[in-house]
Amino acid sequence: MLPDFKTLAILYNGRSGSYLLSNLLDNSSEILSCPPDSLHHALHKLHEILVINPSQSFNYVADAIEQQFPNLFTHETLAGQIIGVDKAKFKSEFISLCKEYYAQTDPMDLNSAIDMFFTFIHLAYAKAMGYNLTNKRYIAWQQHIPVSGIDAKMMSNFLGDLTFVVSVREPITAIDSHICHKIKEHKRQGEQPCESFLLLECANHYRMSLSLGSIDLPCVAVRFEDLHRNTEATMKSLCSYFGITYSDGMCQTTCDGEPYYFPTTRGPITGTNPSIKDRLNTKILSPSDVAILEALLLRVRDCFGYAVHFSEFARSAQFMNKDTLISNDDQVFQSVLHFHHAGGLPTYPTLISG
Repeated sequence: MLPDFKTLAILYNGRSGSYLLSNLLDNSSEILSCPPDSLHHALHKLHEILVINPSQSFNYVADAIEQQFPNLFTHETLAGQIIGVDKAKFKSEFISLCKEYYAQTDPMDLNSAIDMFFTFIHLAYAKAMGYNLTNKRYIAWQQHIPVSGIDAKMMSNFLGDLTFVVSVREPITAIDSHICHKIKEHKRQGEQPCESFLLLECANHYRMSLSLGSIDLPCVAVRFEDLHRNTEATMKSLCSYFGITYSDGMCQTTCDGEPYYFPTTRGPITGTNPSIKDRLNTKILSPSDVAILEALLLRVRDCFGYAVHFSEFARSAQFMNKDTLISNDDQVFQSVLHFHHAGGLPTYPTLISG
């Protein structure tokens, strides 16, 4: 009998530490996980695979997983690190699990099949790594990309025991950092980014993550700053909330049990940064944009324990006369304004902190 696993679906909220959280959870003896960049949109992709192949042939599904999720397999990261498992080992373990637990003569409904294949991916990955599976009870899955309330409910139909874990960060810094990241992505692809459009995209992502607190599904939040400055206390609180046994290794950033490195302009880094500061740090948003966001994000800041304050520029009441990304684009302004509407976000994810 295949054991039931509880799934923690990790989402970002701007550049807010979702990969950091995945890497801190990687060392738990009770959690199954794959490389954090390997299974984005996994449920949607499995749905596509099984709709195209209703017979659910094991070999076909294994081949499709290889094509759809290449970062499961041995590859070099942007920091020059080799992670992932051997394709042949993974496919062999995956097909063995299918044959052991999945009766071809009695096909499952689509939702149950997606749930089982999702679990098989994580089990096959762990088996290919040679892990002991005796105590594994949870799956930590980096869905990463924020989901709408409709998508979240659909995902809960696929995975019966699902909790969303949203990483949050000081809102203005998170949005600005996210825009900077998107600009770099566009430039790498030879595209000229539109900063107003990127602000709209990032603001919508931010709002989607927080709106999950408004639907009838378990959803918790963990602060980026706590993961860096109070790593042990925060991870102990998170483990206590989910009933996971804490271990000292959960203060280290790892992938497949080995130190995981993040690429930066200063070179690859690993671990957390206890000296991270609270100050606003913006490169794209102007003082005018910051002032507007400070007004519109009061409820968000208060909910997640960030200091509620107005900059000197905002208090001067001059910012609405200045050139801003927000006020110059009505679509962007209306989107950002949703943060401030009384009925826009009635409930936020439960904050877990140290």
